[in-house]
Amino acid sequence: MPDIRASAEVRALIGTESLGELEKYAFRSYECSECGKPGTTTDPTSVIVHRYRRTAIVRLAHARCSEPRILEFDADAPAGGGPADDWAGMRAMALVLGYPDEPRVRPLLLLEHRVETAKFTPGGERINMTLAAVLTHGLALIPAGDHMPALATGWRLLRPDRSSVILSVPDGGVAYRGDCVQPGDWAGLVDAAGACVVLIGTIGLYGVPARELVPSRVHQMLDEAARAGSLAGALVACPRDELPGAGLAPAAELAGNIRRFWHPGAMSGGGLAYRHDDADGGPLPESAPDST
Repeated sequence: MPDIRASAEVRALIGTESLGELEKYAFRSYECSECGKPGTTTDPTSVIVHRYRRTAIVRLAHARCSEPRILEFDADAPAGGGPADDWAGMRAMALVLGYPDEPRVRPLLLLEHRVETAKFTPGGERINMTLAAVLTHGLALIPAGDHMPALATGWRLLRPDRSSVILSVPDGGVAYRGDCVQPGDWAGLVDAAGACVVLIGTIGLYGVPARELVPSRVHQMLDEAARAGSLAGALVACPRDELPGAGLAPAAELAGNIRRFWHPGAMSGGGLAYRHDDADGGPLPESAPDST
């Protein structure tokens, strides 16, 4: 059971809903805000709030390093502390999962902020800033972990090389730019269809050891995030070269390619291999966290 400790002042500032969020498995592992060493919420953990001019950032610390408290900063939130910071401090994971419904095989790009930023309305409603930003730009909430999202107009995924990606939004901004290891099966499916499924939210990538990130566990994490209303996504077109706006297939062509290629055995002759959700063969590939 989580052992998360908050003072009365912290509870009043962030609310019981936010404290409840911290007890979820997605936040089980953390980097102590005081000593910088790893911790788990099953050990005594203090809630530390860094309150900036327009943003309050909730962090966790070993109880032995600090009591629960609020730290005031007469400054804007630092890079990586909010959604306007070029999405710094995100983790990206490219993987292929099997599903019972069509399309049976899907290449996914999972993205998650290291720090989840929220703001509160005058009425006390908690707003997840990451989800608010991507929903504003055209992504949609994912109602269930196995849901196949619709195509997001204007979103594009560029792949300069096999170890990095650039995810752009309709207004030309960048949602993510950084490391992303691209397994061969994932790259093959993305190339075949000219698209991939992008999912962004509080998934738990930072809270689960890499050795536990097998397909069945990732399915469970996505299901939990969807049920909690903490997952947004879309089908995103992937240009066939590195130039923004070049090589995009029309929606009808993308749909045809997905029907043709995103199912078991469709590309087996070309050496493409992917794991089904009921065949956990070991941890899935994972990119390193953004150094920022």
